[in-house]
Amino acid sequence: MKNFFSYFVAMVFISALAIPVVSAAEKSKPDISLTCFAQTRFDATIDEDGLKNDQFSVSRVRIRATGKMLDKLGFFAQLDAASSPALKDVRLRANYIPHLTLEAGRFLLPFGIQTPVNPYGLTTVDYCQVISTLNKGLWDVGASAYGKYPLNDKISLNYAGAIVNGNTGEYTDNNKSKDILGRVGVSLPKGISVGGSAYIGKKPKLDDKGKPTEEDVAKNRFGGDLKVDYAPYLLEGEFLLGKDDETNSMGFYAIAAYKVLANLQVAAKFDFLDVNTDKEKDESTIISGGVNYYFAGNNALQLFYKLMNKAEKNEHGVIAQLAMTFDL
Repeated sequence: MKNFFSYFVAMVFISALAIPVVSAAEKSKPDISLTCFAQTRFDATIDEDGLKNDQFSVSRVRIRATGKMLDKLGFFAQLDAASSPALKDVRLRANYIPHLTLEAGRFLLPFGIQTPVNPYGLTTVDYCQVISTLNKGLWDVGASAYGKYPLNDKISLNYAGAIVNGNTGEYTDNNKSKDILGRVGVSLPKGISVGGSAYIGKKPKLDDKGKPTEEDVAKNRFGGDLKVDYAPYLLEGEFLLGKDDETNSMGFYAIAAYKVLANLQVAAKFDFLDVNTDKEKDESTIISGGVNYYFAGNNALQLFYKLMNKAEKNEHGVIAQLAMTFDL
């Protein structure tokens, strides 16, 4: 019954996107814009034995294409020459229903407030460990719907949902059923937003050698989030619970930032993760702080220090990142 429901929902999304394409009454001239985004960085890590690593890297080189094929039918595609798979995003977008946008393709998961953010929008350089670990993959293939409905002139309801393969961002699907996820939130005055998210899915059970079997087990996530974006202040936090088969995990993060000047922001982050709540001494904590200097529009220079504690061992790290974006 679950498979039937999943396929039915998927067909509804696909039909909603396909109907405008074959409608000759709404032909319009294609409108396409291209943007290039690149990040280069330097990482250095020091542990109790001394210098662990120090390296320069090109972390991302992305070309993004956004456009319209018809009046209310558009697309978004994003290629990354510095990662695999190179095709990060590719999706069709339809806006034929008031307060609702329909998409189909590969996209960032609509869970919480940090998971749907592209890396160039992160305040503290990297995704928090609770996000990158419990929401591993970040991207997936499927169909989604999202929107915003104003309850009055000060309060609005935000909603997003998706049905996806559930294979941690790959294009293939190794599940017997689809995964369902979504978020519901409320936007309040002074840049305050609060919400809750859920992910209900399955994944193949691993055998003693770490290889997938024919049996599927639970892969569930639940979370709550709070954000205050009231210039020059920014506060952001999320709490996540995870269940993979019989393993329970939990984690949270908190970010605080303040714009000292129009183009200079100081930021700090506390990030905690317990990958197995039934085991002791496997928690990991990251405390980091630094500055974001914005120049020439959205270009940014980021410099952060972080203190990492995992299994009661400390590491110190420094990250310097240059992010640049320009239209092609």
